[in-house]
Amino acid sequence: MISFILPHSGIIYKTYRLKSYDLSYTDFIGINLFLTWFYLFFFLIFYSFEILIFGEEILGNYNITIFIIGILTSILLFSLPFIYERFLKINFKNEFLLKIFNSINYVLVFPVTFLNLKFFKFLSFAGLVGHSLSFLLIYLLFNSIDTNFNITLIIIFFVINSFLDQVPITPKNLAISELIFGMVSSNIGLGFEFGVAIKLLLRLFFFINLISLTMIYNTLDYIKK
Repeated sequence: MISFILPHSGIIYKTYRLKSYDLSYTDFIGINLFLTWFYLFFFLIFYSFEILIFGEEILGNYNITIFIIGILTSILLFSLPFIYERFLKINFKNEFLLKIFNSINYVLVFPVTFLNLKFFKFLSFAGLVGHSLSFLLIYLLFNSIDTNFNITLIIIFFVINSFLDQVPITPKNLAISELIFGMVSSNIGLGFEFGVAIKLLLRLFFFINLISLTMIYNTLDYIKK
């Protein structure tokens, strides 16, 4: 919740709290980087196929180009830790520099050292559930507006929103997401303000949802004590 109001501050707080459970900073960063790596290459495959199947009406033949770029990017992202682990080997004579390099190396090759098929299956299942729920939310949001939207338009907005949530250009992509939503909306004839309003409504929903879950958690935690 803190990170929603003050982007990245929540990460610092989580690091501090988890340290009290003997989870090192490098482990914390490694886990976060691992999850970011996994879900980015994993969902890029889905986004690419969704654009290929549903994007022709809005994107024309560009949907094929976007599909190819998306698949190639996903393959590259998947390969990066393995390429790094295989080829980048440096031995520093200075002990301090060696310690820093080993810490960075530990974080970057975390996906290679954490290969576990069962865990990957669990992450894939959890990701698909989250993917489906996110689509359902956007679908219901569009259908709650007094306008007829076809499924193609909803999926395009869903893919854009999902991708921007995963790839932060600014903290929480504030202003960036609204700008892109507005531009896409304007290009398909719905008006710039419509796209901005959709993104702001999504932010409002997630904020209210986060506050509600936080209150429930704190209440249950208080009752336990």
